[in-house]
Amino acid sequence: MQTVVNFINNLGNIGGLVGLGWVAWGAWDLFIGIRRELDDKKDKGIQSIVLGALLGTVLKTLFSAMASGLQSIG
Repeated sequence: MQTVVNFINNLGNIGGLVGLGWVAWGAWDLFIGIRRELDDKKDKGIQSIVLGALLGTVLKTLFSAMASGLQSIG
């Protein structure tokens, strides 16, 4: 059972890293948009930062809760 819990926890960690990657991509877009004065790049950068942070947080929380629930059962 502990192996399954560890696997689900690792999925949560991967989800958090995906969210961080999306945030980094958004920060890069925002930087390029500010530097070149492109409003669409700025908007997409801010949107990517927000969505990446939400995605990473939700995935990490969801998988951590699942792992915690399984651990309490077993």
